[in-house]
Amino acid sequence: MTNIFVQAKVWYEDIEMEQMHQRNERLIENKIWKYLLPGIMMSLALQLGNIVDTVFVGNFLGTEAMSAITLVLPMETLI
Repeated sequence: MTNIFVQAKVWYEDIEMEQMHQRNERLIENKIWKYLLPGIMMSLALQLGNIVDTVFVGNFLGTEAMSAITLVLPMETLI
């Protein structure tokens, strides 16, 4: 009789572990999208700003100023 209870307990714990695993996966996916999407949007905005800066500086100030902008871009990315 106790063997049946032990088997039922093990089966119940397996179900609990599976439910906990599914919940954790769902929470992790939500957190990833919560933090990943703003980062992607920020990167796209920075790159678009860099393209616009390069076009304006290249057209109005010349190639030397454009090369200076290009040299500064990695430092801007770090900041």
